Amino acid sequence: MGRARITSRLHRVLGAVFALAMTALLAPAGCASDDLSSYLAEGECDANGECATGYHCVDGLCLPDGTDAGADADPCASCAAGEKCCDGACVDVNTSSEHCGGCGKPCPGTTCQGGACTNVCKLGSLDCDQNVTNGCEVDAAADPKNCGACKAACSAPVGGSGACKVGVCTLECSAPAKLCDVSCLDVASDPDNCGDCATECPAVANGLRTCASGQCGAGCDQGFTSCGSDGCVNTKTDPANCGACGTLCPTGEVCNVGKCDTSCGSLTQCGASCVDPQADVDHCGACGNACPAPKNGKATCAAGKCGGSCDAGFVACGALCVDISTDPNNCGGCGLWCTAPANAQAICSAKSCGFVCNTGYAQCGNKCVDTASDVTNCGACGNVCAAGELCATGKCVASCPSGTTQCGAACTDTKSDPANCGACGTACPGTPNGQPACTNGACDVTCATNFTKCNGACVNTSSDAQNCGACGSACTPPSGGSVTCVTGSCVKACPAGLTLCGNACVNAQTDNMNCGACGTACGSGKVCSNGACTVSCPTAPRCTSARATSTSSRSCATRAHPRDASTTATSACASPDGTRVSTGR
Repeated sequence: MGRARITSRLHRVLGAVFALAMTALLAPAGCASDDLSSYLAEGECDANGECATGYHCVDGLCLPDGTDAGADADPCASCAAGEKCCDGACVDVNTSSEHCGGCGKPCPGTTCQGGACTNVCKLGSLDCDQNVTNGCEVDAAADPKNCGACKAACSAPVGGSGACKVGVCTLECSAPAKLCDVSCLDVASDPDNCGDCATECPAVANGLRTCASGQCGAGCDQGFTSCGSDGCVNTKTDPANCGACGTLCPTGEVCNVGKCDTSCGSLTQCGASCVDPQADVDHCGACGNACPAPKNGKATCAAGKCGGSCDAGFVACGALCVDISTDPNNCGGCGLWCTAPANAQAICSAKSCGFVCNTGYAQCGNKCVDTASDVTNCGACGNVCAAGELCATGKCVASCPSGTTQCGAACTDTKSDPANCGACGTACPGTPNGQPACTNGACDVTCATNFTKCNGACVNTSSDAQNCGACGSACTPPSGGSVTCVTGSCVKACPAGLTLCGNACVNAQTDNMNCGACGTACGSGKVCSNGACTVSCPTAPRCTSARATSTSSRSCATRAHPRDASTTATSACASPDGTRVSTGR
């Protein structure tokens, strides 16, 4: 004992003697003096953390029962007989696996009886290496290599890792990636999953889809310019944006190399555009023959024939542009399909095939099995039951317990087993973005995160045009336009140069019912010219395409839309008096 501690004890004893003397002097005659045993007992705890009867140990000091060390009440003040205060809690050292026989004496994954460690694994621990010296070394509730059973490894998603939570495998992604089906994706920048899983950015004519901070955008291809709602246009040929965005060529003129002109010269006139059919993607080989652009690629026109090129990071496989690093149908090269065993889904990661086991199944080698019922992997991968035995709840048994049905060598609950749903051998089918399930003996499906079950299919109601915002809520496209589902709302769109009015795409430059703006109708005796109602056409009578969206015959335009081809349309000449003369083009 140090000098300071001796001095402290001496001061306490002297204080007690002084208090006793003062009590004797001040106490009334015939009254016993106060009992000072509590004062004398308030010393330091012994080496085992024990104090005299009626006292307990708090922070190394003995305090009377019912008191605390300060503001915080003593958590061990109510410990029962036979319990010890270990790490601030009352513990029965006769049965605690963490404090077996004394504080800080853990058992190696085994149970504790009578203050001694046993050879029996405690609940949640497994002896997978059969080594008695380290006991039950595996925490089956958290070990991704032995999740719920020995050697039952958890599968990892593309770009993520497998984890084990409460003995069940889960798919984990590191921030900021988000789990979309079996892949970890950056929804802040992925145009196929922009802002959320399966929220696909719409295709961009003559441009590239982009996603920034979870919002869709577009970048125009080389040679094209972004002109607001008109999208990516070629200002050298576009009569609605000739030379610059918003520069509209007058009726009867054409856009020739970025300038409004009366003729195309050596170029070919397609509508009001002067083009080279040998290289123009909108008029390839002939007026109106627009080349389709593949997803994740661009349309091309060479020698009057359509083609396509893929964006950076994508490879042309037939007519598709794919990412061979992650596409399970073209993994590492075109046509290289990835396959998966039963109860699993095929994946492609870094150009290599793999698979992810469905929920409830453990990966044992190259298989996904239910260790609770698989006779060749009963309770652990590779644990084969003897001939004639069955597997029930992960144990080899002679007969199936009550409530289960024998299906082959497995004991299963046909009310919940998707491989034997309602009866042995009745397997529930899967669906994209979902896994088969069995509910009360009837087949069902469990959809992946961010997907909703609609009529047996798993869909993303944030982007599915047939189930937009809710199951069965289908989006209707406008006349002459298209529709997409964005964050659960239908979004209608019109081709470049047309305006959405109600549920129709119209040319506000020539439409008598929507002249210059939706709902602005030209009165009797007036026509719509360049978005304004006028009493007559600015020049001689012009031809109006029979495909015009206007319901009136009075229209000052050579076509229904500045970019319409003029080679096949049947037209009518409209004059101020309203007479129409059919002509052929």
